[in-house]
Amino acid sequence: MPTFASWQGVQGTSFAVWAPNAAGVSVVGDFNSWDGRLDMMRMLGIQESGKYSCLKSQPARGISLRFVTKAGGLAIKSDPFALATECPPATASRVYHSDYSFNDAAWISTRENHDPLRSPVSIYEMHIGSWRRVPEEGNRPLSYRELAPRSSSTYQTSALTHVEFLPVMEHPFTGSWGYETTGYYAPTARYGSPDDFRYLIDCLHQNGSE
Repeated sequence: MPTFASWQGVQGTSFAVWAPNAAGVSVVGDFNSWDGRLDMMRMLGIQESGKYSCLKSQPARGISLRFVTKAGGLAIKSDPFALATECPPATASRVYHSDYSFNDAAWISTRENHDPLRSPVSIYEMHIGSWRRVPEEGNRPLSYRELAPRSSSTYQTSALTHVEFLPVMEHPFTGSWGYETTGYYAPTARYGSPDDFRYLIDCLHQNGSE
């Protein structure tokens, strides 16, 4: 998982991965022409730990990356803990850092005084990719930011208390509706960035939805 870090005066991106059966791991991406010979990762702790890491002064935000592991042969893997990915059908992970600031303090305050065991519950289940589409533009699905005001309006004009999204984690096959998950920590890039997804959740909270 890439994070922004500093070590011995060097600021950059720290990469870490757990690969217990690998004989070696390197990180590849746009920043080194996808060449697994250039940025080898070092083992952390004892050999049996399987933890590898390295610090790069680059790459910048948004750069694509994968890990190359050596375990009987070479295997190129996406980051299982990535916070962002390329938009399918591309499958590489991406370095991402959020600048989003939530504006749902009022909702958070109200939730603290809410007793869910003694309150009505009405759940609206939604699959983002098929809920509403834009027929004028090839019948494409709405983006997270386009969905935000529309879903909030649906919530406000009904007796709903919760919105439940079908899987929004990254997945390779659109037809699976998200149930073939490959990135548990990355909202699918089909509909926008992780901050776009935060905006959607923020709008729902501001309109009273859980």
